[in-house]
Amino acid sequence: MEVLRSIATNYSRINRYRPLAEEQNWLREVLFAGWIGGGLQEAWQDLLAAVETLASEAGTAHRLIMAHGPDLPQGRPVDEAALLLSEIVAFLESGGSFGLKTKLTRRAWHQLIESCRVDGREPQILDEFRALHARAQLEESRNRFTARWRRTVESLDGPAVESLGRSPERTAQGYAVEIRTRLEWRSAVWEPLIGELRAVGFRWDMWLAAHPPIPGDYGELTRVQRAGSHGLVEIVEAQAALLRQAELSAALQAQRTYLAGFPQSDIASVLLQAQDTWNVDYYEEACREIARLEGLREVYEARNVLLEKLETPAPAWAHAIAKRYKPHDVPLPLGDAAAAWRWRQWLQELERRAAVSMTELQERLDRTEDELRQVAGQIVEQETWAAQRERTGLQEQLSLMGFVKTQAKITKTRRGVRDAELMREARRLLAEARRAVPVWIMPLNRVYESFDPRNTKFDVVIIDEASQSDVTALAALYLGREHVVVGDKEQVTPDAVGQRVDEVQRLIATDLQGIPNGHLYDGQTSIYDLAETAFGGVIALREHFRCVPEIIEFCNHLSYSHSIRPLREPFSASVRPALVAHRVHGFRDERSKINQVEAEEIASLVCACLSDAEYAQNESKRPTSFGVISLLGDEQALLIENLLRQRLSPDVFEKHRLLCGNAAQFQGDERDVVFLSMVDGPPEDGQLFYRDAGPKDLYKKRYNVAVSRARNQLWIVHSLDPEIHLKGGDLRRRLIEHARDPQAILRAMENHSKQTDSVFETMVLQRLLAAGYRVQPQWPVGAYRIDLVVEGQNRRLAVECDGERWHTPEQLHRDLERQAILERLGWVFVRIRGSVFFRTPDAAMATVFSRLNQLGIEPIGANEQYTPNPVQPLVDKIRRAAEKIRQDWNNEQLNEEENSEYGHGKRQTRRSTGNR
Repeated sequence: MEVLRSIATNYSRINRYRPLAEEQNWLREVLFAGWIGGGLQEAWQDLLAAVETLASEAGTAHRLIMAHGPDLPQGRPVDEAALLLSEIVAFLESGGSFGLKTKLTRRAWHQLIESCRVDGREPQILDEFRALHARAQLEESRNRFTARWRRTVESLDGPAVESLGRSPERTAQGYAVEIRTRLEWRSAVWEPLIGELRAVGFRWDMWLAAHPPIPGDYGELTRVQRAGSHGLVEIVEAQAALLRQAELSAALQAQRTYLAGFPQSDIASVLLQAQDTWNVDYYEEACREIARLEGLREVYEARNVLLEKLETPAPAWAHAIAKRYKPHDVPLPLGDAAAAWRWRQWLQELERRAAVSMTELQERLDRTEDELRQVAGQIVEQETWAAQRERTGLQEQLSLMGFVKTQAKITKTRRGVRDAELMREARRLLAEARRAVPVWIMPLNRVYESFDPRNTKFDVVIIDEASQSDVTALAALYLGREHVVVGDKEQVTPDAVGQRVDEVQRLIATDLQGIPNGHLYDGQTSIYDLAETAFGGVIALREHFRCVPEIIEFCNHLSYSHSIRPLREPFSASVRPALVAHRVHGFRDERSKINQVEAEEIASLVCACLSDAEYAQNESKRPTSFGVISLLGDEQALLIENLLRQRLSPDVFEKHRLLCGNAAQFQGDERDVVFLSMVDGPPEDGQLFYRDAGPKDLYKKRYNVAVSRARNQLWIVHSLDPEIHLKGGDLRRRLIEHARDPQAILRAMENHSKQTDSVFETMVLQRLLAAGYRVQPQWPVGAYRIDLVVEGQNRRLAVECDGERWHTPEQLHRDLERQAILERLGWVFVRIRGSVFFRTPDAAMATVFSRLNQLGIEPIGANEQYTPNPVQPLVDKIRRAAEKIRQDWNNEQLNEEENSEYGHGKRQTRRSTGNR
């Protein structure tokens, strides 16, 4: 059927050449040549080939002609000029040159050269002769082509040669399309069509025989075209119509058979009746009813799915609903089905649980857990030792013992006479003994001394405290197949003290070409930062076990946007309170980073704690450890250490792990009790300079590390009145205020969170509060309310949170209208989209912080009454003991001064310095 329809559609291809009388004589000849084939067709194909060849030759010659403008001599035959020019070009290409000899032996050449012109002068170089040769060849080829055109086309009353123009190949290419179409008409149009007719059973040969021969040069072609155009299309269309009728009859019968298969269906009976009576309206109405029922299919199938689910737990109920038994024959269940179902579930579950003894279950669970722990420990122990025995032979054991003894002989300075030799021997022994010890823990400098990277590979290399390790730690990664880089980018990072920046940049430019992010490989980028940049995949450990919650809350608020989850019980500490803000009347030395009064105060406080029984042991029954951290430089820490070493023995330092230093020296370490010295003293007038996070968050990281070193108790010893000497948001003020009232941040967040309308607003509020800003939720302005308002000294910023479930487009439109009204009153707005915040909260908040900076709104802290941290009796006792210790020290000084004039002068100077 489709084949016949295609034949009828495409039959117009024949009609394009039916009226031969309308064709030009030379095109009729071309069509006939294509029909007959043989030599006639080949002659025309040769003409087409000549057109293409001449067009190609003209295109090649055109570049040389345009470049040099060659002119051939008038009156000289072109073929003769082409021959001479080809000889000249070959002569020049072989390295020849024109001279007296060539003038004598090649007079014809020189006569031609004198008559040729290139750009209006005689030709001289090889390219100019090539251009003349190309011009001559092209003219010669055009002459040959026009002669052939006269013989082939013009002789058949075709277009004259003169009509082809100066570039006959261009015009001839247009005629070539017509010639090629007629040459290929029989094979491309006629024979495929006759093949299609024969394929569907049409007897073409008999049909052609029914048409009598036609006399004339093109009689046979005219006869074929007449047979194909007179009546053939009508015959094909009639046959297609008969086939279509048969198809429709078969379809109607098949539909009747199909509908007869549903004797109980009313709609099927209606369709059969309408089909038998040819009632179109009745049939259309039945089809609409089928469409309506089909639209209910999803509801029907959903009902069956729900009944299947209900059948398992409640088969009787499902059967009653399926059969529509009363009272389940209504669309909705009687009463609250969900509540009845929940009640039945609860009843069954309670009955099931009541049948089991919880005491027995707990006892079984405890016994099983104990057994699992014991068996797991035994398995690990046995498998570990078995694997160790398999990979450790006698030679490895000997090498290991030799390595240990050799290390003991190396001096601490590593500059002894034999140290270099011993370190080489230790490295050799370690290469042999490495497999004897499954895990090696050592500082990076020992790694580089001990292992040869050429023949040492560990399965896993772990770099701890990576945030304070610079690029030199990269060498350790070469030793491992897999790596774990552990660090905290919020802690102190390398500062490259004493490093020449220009030299480092020169080395980067010279040796790190093509290395991604090569500019980061300087002394100020930690190995943690490099690993995060190169590999990503950061696993954040949010649980915190070291500090009691009051201490770590400051760091959580300062650096981690309250993402840290403190898991240590507040009352697990051996001493309370966790934070003590201790102010002294000290000052900072103008010429150094020293506060003598703070130093003496801290030294006496440490001595007082060491003398008190409550500080003797920590909660693990180990001696309480102490640390002293200077928040400004190293000089203060050195002074405090000197004061303590004058009063304490080395055994006490070792027993209590007493250490004095800066934040970087404590990174990766911890102490039970830590004393912080703020060093800065009050200014002569006004306030101290504002200390924010600092360049590259330097100060923020120092404070984060310093505070988080204390496990049980943190003393902040300061000489400042935060309300008078420090601006709002200053790191020093924030730390002192937190020590005074550790619960202030949590209270503010809890109070404000209760006022916010949504979780979204609460999360934005927490981030703003964590940054130190003063925020008020649900700020009333006349009849309107603003989600959040950030207050500064003289400006305010309105923050709107868009994206809650009830925040529809219509509500957003009303919000924008309200915003426009309030903006006219002077309010400045910034809107946060929930779709952005919940995917990238930092990026969403960056817009808010940027707007706050533009408006000059600084983090000035929460606006609430100051609630002091209650001082425990223990703190009072330590303060009194420290004061007594300082008095004793002063008395000792006075006694020394009375016993020696020289000592008197010296000690007097020292005492007066300490009491300024």
